[in-house]
Amino acid sequence: MSLSKFIIRILHLQRLLKINDVGFKNRFRELHLWVRPHKNGGRCPQCGHRGRILCSQRQERVWRDLPLGWVEVFFHYVPREILCRTHGRVQEEIPWARPHSRETHRFEYLVLRYCRIMTQQAAAELLRLLASTLSDLLHRLIVHFRQDHSIRSLRVLGVDEISYKKGHRFATVVYDLARSKVVWIGDGKGRETIDRVFRDGLKIVIK
Repeated sequence: MSLSKFIIRILHLQRLLKINDVGFKNRFRELHLWVRPHKNGGRCPQCGHRGRILCSQRQERVWRDLPLGWVEVFFHYVPREILCRTHGRVQEEIPWARPHSRETHRFEYLVLRYCRIMTQQAAAELLRLLASTLSDLLHRLIVHFRQDHSIRSLRVLGVDEISYKKGHRFATVVYDLARSKVVWIGDGKGRETIDRVFRDGLKIVIK
């Protein structure tokens, strides 16, 4: 078995990418993989159809992937521009990461999982990141996944005000009473907070 196939298998990268070259840096603490999409890529990020390859961008991009034990892993690739018959000239889909992201999908997923069950400081140590770097990444992920967030078929709305810190602080909780789910929580109480719910907090689609 070749080294590239061994790395693909141990990192569970089958049917995601192929490896062109392998290198170590920082006294073998970093594993750098020069990769390309599985089956040569060239897909439109919007419709998924293959397009005609126009050119490669000049600048190589680098993505951080899941660490392998004490070794950090990075992907290197030069994205290409394609001509999609539907969406015109676009950058090809990067199957292992979101557009403009510097981390792979599965690294971002691990960040969210870790930050859900432990402190950001502990998560940063496990992921070999500075605490400030992880905090910035977590903020970007939350903003991304909350974009265009909508609550569909919301029929019965409930609002409650709760106090905390011995009654010195208040929070407003908005419920979907039909499904018994919380749909929004924010600091404050009263009319101004309720206005903020509909202005900034929710995009409600009623069908």
